[in-house]
Amino acid sequence: MAFPDGNLDVHDMLVGDDVAFWEWTMTGTHEGEYNGIEPTGRTVDLPGVSKTVIADGKITENWAYFDSQDLLAQLGGTE
Repeated sequence: MAFPDGNLDVHDMLVGDDVAFWEWTMTGTHEGEYNGIEPTGRTVDLPGVSKTVIADGKITENWAYFDSQDLLAQLGGTE
């Protein structure tokens, strides 16, 4: 697990009949391999937005949008 102490803080949510959008921040410590990046021990603070689609009372789609370059920079992969 890349961020075993990961925490997702939901700031805002907009819910319709079959879709929900939610704004969040994920924080955690990089303690496991993530997309080929070995553990760095660095703490990340990553904002994002998710879209969740619901059909027949079940989640059928979940899309997460975040700045992957920001995450890479926080892990020390870019300057």
